[in-house]
Amino acid sequence: WVVKTLLEFKNGRRAVIEGNIFENCWVHGQTGFAILFTPRTEPGIDPRRAVEDITFQKNLVRDSASGIQMANQHRRTDAQGNLLTTTVLRRIHIQDNIFWNIATGSNQARSRILELSARADCEPAKAVVIENNTFLHGGIGNSLISTGDYPVFAENFVFRNNITTCGRYGIIGTSAAPGMETVKRYFRGHQIRGNVFISPNRFRSFPPHNFEAVNLAAVGFGDPASGNFQLTRKSPFRGRGTDRLDPGADHAALAMALEGVKSGQRRKLLKTP
Repeated sequence: WVVKTLLEFKNGRRAVIEGNIFENCWVHGQTGFAILFTPRTEPGIDPRRAVEDITFQKNLVRDSASGIQMANQHRRTDAQGNLLTTTVLRRIHIQDNIFWNIATGSNQARSRILELSARADCEPAKAVVIENNTFLHGGIGNSLISTGDYPVFAENFVFRNNITTCGRYGIIGTSAAPGMETVKRYFRGHQIRGNVFISPNRFRSFPPHNFEAVNLAAVGFGDPASGNFQLTRKSPFRGRGTDRLDPGADHAALAMALEGVKSGQRRKLLKTP
């Protein structure tokens, strides 16, 4: 057998993925991303394939080389010269998930929380919303958001109220400096705000209206070593989301969604306060 990924959408509409544990994905048959939203078309298959109206919420993803990979659209030519094109990736909502111990072992230098792939001859993705998640590398990691090699991945891209480690490069695109230069080049309209970026190096030019923590301890989690990622009352980021609520995943709601889900291990999945 060959390990590729844990969940992959090449074609799907109006789906909700909730209350699952995705664990143990490494670089083998593919590049180690746990979750993929990548529309694909093939000769002889319905050319109207799409990945759209997908909600991914209240899931735990852990012990994976990388996190989520998205692609804006897929085009190819069949043997008869016909152009086959999927519908553009659109209306993807990712909320209240915890990604824990992303980038383990020898893959730390290449590990990405989110990779956004685009083709120059395809339309940008539309209405991708990523909010109120907790993303944590297991080691240093490569980056939080990586994109390129082509222009504009998405229109109206939303990344808000998340708590996340940033890796070495934070938000980085091909042929662009980390931070705002990448954001301006690869996103046509964006809301990147209300996030807590865990970043020991303050040179990445993060977008305004976000917050920085120098390390995991500075965030004010309950007990991250045992899986409690709820903010304590002493956390400086309590109520600092754009909605005046706590950034990061809703820990209590996630713990309830995962109740009764077995991981194959005896240790608790998430510790509630």
